[in-house]
Amino acid sequence: MEGVSNFEVKELEGVRKGTSDWREYRAIELENGATCVLVSDKESKTTAMAVSVNVGASADPRELSGLAHFCEHMCFLGSEAYPGENEYKRYLSSHGGQSNASTSMHFTTYKFDILADHAEPAVDRFANFFVGPLFSPSGTAREVNAVDSENSKNLTTDGRRRLQILKAMADPNHHYSKFSTGNATTLPAANSDSNSNSDEPTTTTNNDSNHVREALLAFHRRHYRPDNMAIVIVGPQSLDTLQSWVVPRFAPMVDRWTTDESSSLTNVELLVEQAAKEAPNNKFHQPQPPYFPAFRPELQGGTWPVLLTTKPLRSVRKLVLMFPLPSVRYQQERSPVKILSHLLGHEGKGSSFAALQDAGLVNSLSTGLRISAPDNSLLQIDISLTERGEERWTDVTSVLFDHCRLLSRTAQTASGQCGNQQEQEEALNELQRIWSEIVKLNIMQFNQTSPGQAYGLAPSLSQSILYNGTKKCMSSGWQLEEDESTLPLGLLVDFALQLNPANCIVERCSHAAWDEQVTSTTTSNKVDETNVNIDSSAATFGLQKEKWYGVEYYTSKIDADTVTRWETTDEAVAQEPLGNLYLPKPNRFIPRTLELCADLTEEARRGPRIDKEIDPPNLIVDEPNVVDDVKNMHLIHKILLSFVVCAVYKGRLWHRLDDRYALPQSSLQILLRNAAVENVFDAEEQTWHHDVDASIRSLILTGVFSDAMAQETYDADLAGLHWGLSKSSSGILLSCFGYSDRLPELAVQLLQDFVLRPETILRESHVRATKDQVVRNFESYFQSRRADSHAMYYRDLLLSSKGGGIEQSLEAAKSTTLESLLAQHKLIFSNPEMFAECFFTGNVSQHDARQFFDSACAMLKEATAKSAPDPSKRAVTAVRKPKNRWIPGTSPEICCGFVQQQSIL
Repeated sequence: MEGVSNFEVKELEGVRKGTSDWREYRAIELENGATCVLVSDKESKTTAMAVSVNVGASADPRELSGLAHFCEHMCFLGSEAYPGENEYKRYLSSHGGQSNASTSMHFTTYKFDILADHAEPAVDRFANFFVGPLFSPSGTAREVNAVDSENSKNLTTDGRRRLQILKAMADPNHHYSKFSTGNATTLPAANSDSNSNSDEPTTTTNNDSNHVREALLAFHRRHYRPDNMAIVIVGPQSLDTLQSWVVPRFAPMVDRWTTDESSSLTNVELLVEQAAKEAPNNKFHQPQPPYFPAFRPELQGGTWPVLLTTKPLRSVRKLVLMFPLPSVRYQQERSPVKILSHLLGHEGKGSSFAALQDAGLVNSLSTGLRISAPDNSLLQIDISLTERGEERWTDVTSVLFDHCRLLSRTAQTASGQCGNQQEQEEALNELQRIWSEIVKLNIMQFNQTSPGQAYGLAPSLSQSILYNGTKKCMSSGWQLEEDESTLPLGLLVDFALQLNPANCIVERCSHAAWDEQVTSTTTSNKVDETNVNIDSSAATFGLQKEKWYGVEYYTSKIDADTVTRWETTDEAVAQEPLGNLYLPKPNRFIPRTLELCADLTEEARRGPRIDKEIDPPNLIVDEPNVVDDVKNMHLIHKILLSFVVCAVYKGRLWHRLDDRYALPQSSLQILLRNAAVENVFDAEEQTWHHDVDASIRSLILTGVFSDAMAQETYDADLAGLHWGLSKSSSGILLSCFGYSDRLPELAVQLLQDFVLRPETILRESHVRATKDQVVRNFESYFQSRRADSHAMYYRDLLLSSKGGGIEQSLEAAKSTTLESLLAQHKLIFSNPEMFAECFFTGNVSQHDARQFFDSACAMLKEATAKSAPDPSKRAVTAVRKPKNRWIPGTSPEICCGFVQQQSIL
């Protein structure tokens, strides 16, 4: 290969990819030790590149918090070959490119993409950031200001504020407690007139910018070594071409850090080296570090559970349970957290979510790792509460601990620690079945997912290479070699036993929780502003203040009776029954087959044909005006009724059989074009006018339905079948996509429930929950938003001819009731101008698409007949005269009161 002959490379284990991945991969190691993966994607229109460095904020010297983040910023400020500070970004922006970088606790990742024809010069500029960065003294002060400005934006973000509080509660000697962003105080190199966001005194003994720059250079030498970096390039070019671009440009990188113990290190280098030892091993093939939990009971008085109360800026009601656990970074294929998260976060029948939602206490529940570090994990159960759930938060917590005990007891029974032989066999069979479902769905998703964008692949792959190696950088965590026999029962028992109150931090995050805490705190425990405790390591309770953001929070003990109730199984756990908890039943939505449609040609069935042109969809049903024969009725009644009947058969079906990707997946969208969704009809003017009440009720109606169907369709979501119901000015859109085997079944079920059974599906508890979310979103719309968001809102409001802004929408939401939603539903389906338009594409035959559309039309016919008023009582003015007036979401052409609709395409 031209230009590569002077540099030797070592070929590494090839990347294991999914069966639907058409990209080509090559893994190599450069002479200097840098790992590189080349990806040729003939479909990509851009070339993307990423470099991940195996260092993050966990390696920051505590005297210079944010140094890793600062180094990330400084790398962009020119190189020896391209000294202009804006040269890189100017070239990218002029050729359709973009760039970004991020610093986490363990990685720093740089990335860019650009139109493929202009990629090679971009690669050259990018590589020189790592070969010969300038780190100019003049740029140091300016870039500290940029870091400080970035930190300022985070001060009004609830997620960032709560993150800093969590760090304040961690062991101050643990790397997780480090302030990762940095500001002008922790990096004292900014101009003297810069405004720091912290009123804390500097934590370093040298305020001179030279000290920060020396530390920056030492940090870069210590960590930005070739063998500590992973390089990924993705583009439509051949693998040989990509290699010829990368190898000669990254091979000149050298290791500038001395590892000779006899050599002397400067004070700054010693500072950087000592901080590096605080960060846990994180790289492929390195031994797993010992368990070092960031959170321990002795940090909060010696006994847990501890209650953390935080005050959000926006209107939220959160209840969060956090459990410190050992790291699972090295057990990704057989992690017990996989099955625990699956079961605790389940939303189907028998789950804690189902019990709590049925009681009207929660809006949502999710479970997963908040922290996944090499030396520790933090499992989190995150719950969004209703207003009633806020009042009964201890009962909500009781149900969650009951669920944890159920899983622990089942795991112990399956392992033979308790129960008789029959119970042990039944428990083991159930857990193995659930584990087998998780494995099957993961393998299916890995093999049946088409490649994504190059700009997303490059950075995720570069990070994965560092801790998984090249062979498993794509497949790690997808359980390709697992089956029901590999259930990690021993680890499951150990981890489940730790999901108890004595190993739990309980966070309440809401305005009501904060007010309650302030009120309940006795005078002796209150701390005035001058005595607020800012030492995060102090084992005290009461009002405290986080060091860097200045955010106040409470830590407090939990009532002994409440803890006892959480620790024991009690039939009177709550004030009223909250339902039975049990393991989920077999998932009926898992595809029975992944076979491709029989209508495909043999060539199309062999595999992806990405170079084939995309054929347009076919219009296979186009019936705008079909009227049933209605006998024995006065003519005017016949005309009026024809509106109802015609609305049923007015529709179009578009179909396209996919013959490019060879995937057993389909996508279905059915749009019910209907002006009544956001408008009211003016009989005098014979036209529609936008109505805020109608619009908001339709919005809440779709949200209530989604909430009501959460339990019923959760298994479908797990099985790769996803759906959404939304409203717009065009009407109501039902979207379903995923594996084609069960997709029509799901879509028919959803249509039946929404169109025909609103009275049985929609309940008062769902209305309260959805209405509460909408109202709170409107009420807190301007809170914690940046100034540019305010400007865009008022711009759009001035340019729009519809609605009266947030204020009117809020009033409409507050006045919504279950009765008004059912009335709105009836108005929508009694509108004779409703027009059904469907687009069914993917692994679906024309026959199956038509069969679904016929079923949908039959349901709409039934719904329209139920919703239509008695023709004998209907005014003749309902016969609309043709007028050239615009109907939202449609073409302006109107004929005989019916709209000539535009396609959803």
